[in-house]
Order: sequence, then C-alpha cells, then structure tokens
Amino acid sequence: MEAALVRYGQSTVVNGLLLFGVVFLILVGQNQCKLLSRIAWTINRALGGAPHGTNLPGPSGWPILGNLYDMKDGHIQKLKEWQAKYGDVIRCELGEREMVVINSHKALAETVVQQNIAYSSRPIFKLFHSDYASNGIWTVGTSPINDSVQRTRKAFNAQVTPRVLPTYTKVIHPKLKKLLGEVFGISKGHAVDMADILHRFGTGQVSEQLMGLPLDDDTVAMLAENETNIFRQRTVGFPARDYVPILRGVKRIIYSIGKTLGIESWSCDEAEDRARGYRRKQGVYIDKLLHDLKADIEAGTAPPSIMGNILKKNLLDDTQILLASYTGIAAGVNLGYALNWTEGSRVYTPVRLGFPRETLEGATYRGMKIPKGTLTIMNLYSANHDPNVFDYPDDFRPERWMNGHKGRTDMLEAPGDKIGVPILTFGAGRRACPGFEMASRGLYSTLVLLIHFFTWERQPMSEEAKKDVFPLFRNQRECSLEMDALADTATPTEAQAIPWACGIKFHCRDPEAMQSWLENNDM
Repeated sequence: MEAALVRYGQSTVVNGLLLFGVVFLILVGQNQCKLLSRIAWTINRALGGAPHGTNLPGPSGWPILGNLYDMKDGHIQKLKEWQAKYGDVIRCELGEREMVVINSHKALAETVVQQNIAYSSRPIFKLFHSDYASNGIWTVGTSPINDSVQRTRKAFNAQVTPRVLPTYTKVIHPKLKKLLGEVFGISKGHAVDMADILHRFGTGQVSEQLMGLPLDDDTVAMLAENETNIFRQRTVGFPARDYVPILRGVKRIIYSIGKTLGIESWSCDEAEDRARGYRRKQGVYIDKLLHDLKADIEAGTAPPSIMGNILKKNLLDDTQILLASYTGIAAGVNLGYALNWTEGSRVYTPVRLGFPRETLEGATYRGMKIPKGTLTIMNLYSANHDPNVFDYPDDFRPERWMNGHKGRTDMLEAPGDKIGVPILTFGAGRRACPGFEMASRGLYSTLVLLIHFFTWERQPMSEEAKKDVFPLFRNQRECSLEMDALADTATPTEAQAIPWACGIKFHCRDPEAMQSWLENNDM
C-alpha cells in the first residue's frame, strides 16, 4: 500500500509536468509575440528548466523535463535521429542542465582534441559524486579538473607507459594461464556465456597490476560484481531527480512525511542506499589492498606494481593515493566486455557516450560559443561508426586494420582528422583514458591465445548454464547471431553497453599442446 502511494505520488508529479508542457508548447506555438514567448521560457527556467546559453541547433524539449523523456528508450538511437536532422554537434536539455552532444569524428577533432583544455573538466552528479562517493574521493576519470587531479593523473600515466608495462608481465602471465586453463576445462562441456570468466580475469589482472598483490577467486568475483554495479551509477539522464529540481523537492517532501509518520519505505531511497552500499564495500577492499601493499613495501617484498611504484616515489599525498587507487580498480570493469581488440572495440564501443565532460572558458564550435559549465557528451559510438572515416562502418571487418590499413579497407592512409588515437573507444583529448596501452596489450595477448588454442562456435545455452550468466539480468535473452551492436544490448540507456547473454562452445584445437603449454613453467 505504501509503495503504491509513493508510485501514485510520483506519477502524479510526472503527469502534471507533462500537462504543463502541453500548455507551454501551445502557448509558444500559437503566440508569435516575443514577449509571451519570453515569459513562457522565464517561467520554465524558474521552475527548473535548462538555460539557453548556446545557439547550437537541437531538438525542442519538454518544459522542466527537457529531452529526458525523448531518450528513455535508447540514447544512441535517438541521438542518431537528431544528428541526421540537426548536425554533428547539437544542443539538448536534460532537466535543468543544458547539454551539448558531439556526434562525429571531425567534430570531436575540432572540439575536445584541438580545444582540449576548454573541454577538460567533468560535471558533478548527485547520485555518483554525493550519494555514492560520499567521502569526496572519486576517480581521476570522474573528477572535475584541478591541480590534485592533474598531479595524480601524471603520476598514474607514468606507470602505464609502453616502457614500463613489461615490468608487470609476472602478473599477466599467470593470469593468462589461469584463464586458458579454465577455458580448456569449459571446452569439454556445453556452451557457456563468458562474461563472468572474462570479468574475473580482467578485474583480477588489473587489480594485481595495480597493487602487486595476489587475489583469491572469491575476492576477484566480489570486486568484479561491485565495480560493475558502481559503473552503472554513471548513466547520463539517470536518475531523473539529478536533473529535475521539482522531483528532488517531491522526494524531500515524501521523505519528511515518511519520517513524521514512521513510514519506512517513504523515508529511504533504494538507489541512494545501493550507491552508498557499493561505496562502503569498495572502501573496505581499497583500504585493505593499500594496507597490505604498504606492508610489503616496508618488508621489501613488494613486486613491481603501479601503486607500489607511486608509493615508493612519494609523489602523492594520502588523498591522491586513494584517488589513484579508485581509478585503477575501476579500470578493470570494461576489460571483460572489451575483449575484442581494435575492430571489436570500435563496433561494440563499451562506453558509448564516453564519460561526460564539462566545459571551461573558451569552448566553441565553428564560431558558436559554448558557455563554461556546459555538460558535454562525446558520442563515441557515433564517431566509431562515422561513414566519413570508416567504410562499412557497422560491419565487423578486422581487415580494415591489417596489412598497413588504418581504419578503411579501400585505402592505406589514416582516414579523418588527426585525433591521436585510431578509434574513440578510450576517449580523446586531454582526458582520454591513460590506460589505453595497457588495455590494448592485455586484449591482444588474450585474444591471440584464445584463438590459437581454440575454435569458437555460437550455440544456444542450456537452462542450467543461464544461471551462471553475469550480471544475471543478461540471461533474459540471448544475442542474435548477427550480434548487432545496438539491438543486442541489454542496457540501451546505461553508460556501459552490456550485451545480452551469448552462448559460446569452445573446441580445443590440440588438447595435448594445450596441456603442455599449461604445464610449462617458462610461460
């Protein structure tokens, strides 16, 4: 009954907002008088609507809600529609936030790459930066730009350069052997979904390179699950109250009534409680890993690791060390879904809208000013599928990267404007992912070994195998044989492109050679 009343109250508010929107649009549409139009926009702004700071083209939005409702069924599909109508850089409204979306390879080159400083900050969101990261320590990738973030990023970058990466091979090789051994065992049975195995592999490998500490299977599984849940808090447009002040007000009223009347379900917020729970759990294992690493350093037994090298050089203070640690642990999340190297990472862009940026002073696009503090989204999926850069952009064609080709099958020259990276999967400009080289090497070595020792075959999964799918919501259906990058996504409105379940049957090419390789201590 209580839950029903809450839902009724929330739906009444939304219906009221939509009714106001209809009246608003009629007022603006039927009255050409600039004064009336200005009054209507002023009312909308006073009630929490977005400012209109840039003259970039874009879709009209509902008053107060903006374009939140328009994007409820899928970000990429709706942005593709708007790009075709309004151009490569468009203005949208997400409640009280004005948002600029950059949709093409060329537009990204002209903005976040060529004007990298102006597009180098990050926005603040209540659910992620307050409820989840309540201690004020986020990650390098989600923090607004400041001296501390720049110093931490510089120290972190120095430990993941191509020159330094070979020092971590003592961590990588045992992990690869463990993965291949697990797949060898799986190959003797039925088709399985690989997400759980790859998540544990990716999270374990990155965590051990970060801290230099061996982690048991239960710890790695817990890390993988918790970090995935944390990443899902970073979704553009969710929750709606992060963007709509009226909804925040309604929530506070319901909370106060619940506290007064003793109605527990009214006086708590499941999303906020979950976010805080994820952070508490993350804080426990980060603190333990750092404590154990420091103990090993003092004892002189610490193997080479990213954080170990940073700690030994005393480059960062305690807060910056935590910032670097949270950043490194979070890096393992996407490795499981991105195990497909260059062409796979292009077609199946794991983080389709990248991490949101926020503009500083001086941001422009072809003469049009973009005010400081504007939420800016890089549509990495669209840029990775730009037909002006990649021929057959929606097709999986590894040959576009082979025999000297650099993205196109019909030419050898690098296509498009220079952006410093072959694909946009890891971002671009000043805040591009610093672990690009580390991730690429890890993906390459993993794929080479899996392809060398096994053939892969798509097969339907048994009901028993579906129980082991990770995360569990993916087992509601299986990906099509075409593996469509959009239609086969279980999370069309979330930050991370998580696919539906996918049954794969592995066949070992040479079991004796596989067994010999696993037993060889030289590798």
